[in-house]
Amino acid sequence: MDRTSIEHTSELPMSTVQAACKGDPGSLTTILRHYDSYLNKLCLRMLYRSDGSQMVQINSYMKSLLQAKLIAYLVGFDG
Repeated sequence: MDRTSIEHTSELPMSTVQAACKGDPGSLTTILRHYDSYLNKLCLRMLYRSDGSQMVQINSYMKSLLQAKLIAYLVGFDG
């Protein structure tokens, strides 16, 4: 694999994921922090200013929805 295809190679410890599934706030925060740059990339949107220039910005509403979905999935996971 080349370096451009690997963006985030560090893995979350299984104990962190298991604690997050049990609702541990610290573990949930760790997981959200781990996926922060990925979520930012998913939520990029092109904005157009009144003068016609373009600007890329993170859609914070979309990001908060994705974070909530991730938390809901983890807490609801019985595995």
